[in-house]
Formats: sequence, structure tokens, C-alpha cells
Amino acid sequence: MDAPLGDLEWEQEKVDAERIRGTERALDARGVRRYSAGAVHGASGRLVAWSMVSLAANTTWHAWQQITIVDPDHRGRRLGLLTKIENLEHVLAHEPELSAIDTYNAATNAHMIAINEQLGYRPVAGSTDWQLTI
Repeated sequence: MDAPLGDLEWEQEKVDAERIRGTERALDARGVRRYSAGAVHGASGRLVAWSMVSLAANTTWHAWQQITIVDPDHRGRRLGLLTKIENLEHVLAHEPELSAIDTYNAATNAHMIAINEQLGYRPVAGSTDWQLTI
């Protein structure tokens, strides 16, 4: 995963089926309801885009748009937008009381900001990440 993070030093994370399944098991253990959509490359069978939304066990009206990633080799084909749209439609079909979805991303991630704005998200808060090298 190589999302733009400004000046933060961050080691790229490998997101593969094993990592996704581990995340799903951890969320399931806490009673979190999760919804995912992805895009699979036809020729290789590889997952090349993935988006996840989650709802805490004790809420029906609020969700978090979690990760949305696209394999660098498959960017520029609107897969981030398409997987988010598909997943939002899926979530709304299964969570009829849902009325708010929060998300977050780095201010330097212009592509995801554009996608979020296109989907109707608007900024409501900001934060600053600080990093100390030890």
C-alpha cells in the first residue's frame, strides 16, 4: 500500500489475500459488520482494487469507509471510484438505517480526495500526524 502521506516516512505495506482475511477475522471477533468490494484482473485472477466499509457492533446509523486501494499497475482506470460506489450500494442495501459514513485520508492524497468529493463526502475535521525518528 503506497497512499500519499506527505512528509511522513512510512514503509509500504503488502496488502494481499492473507492480510485481508486476517483483518476480516479481527473485525469479526469484535462483532464489526464489514462490507467489501473489489476488482479482479481477468487475465491474472489477482485482486487489483479493494474497498471496505465497517459498522461497529452497536450501531446501525453510522459507518466508517475504511481502506480503498488500487494496485499501482492498474491505476488510472477509475477502479478506486468504482469499487467504492459498488461497495456503498451494497452497504446501503443491507444497512437500511445507515445515514452517515465517515472516512479519512491524507491531505496530500489528491486522487482519493477527488473520489470522496465526487461521492459527496465533505471535510468536517482535520488532524495532524507527528513523527519522531528514534
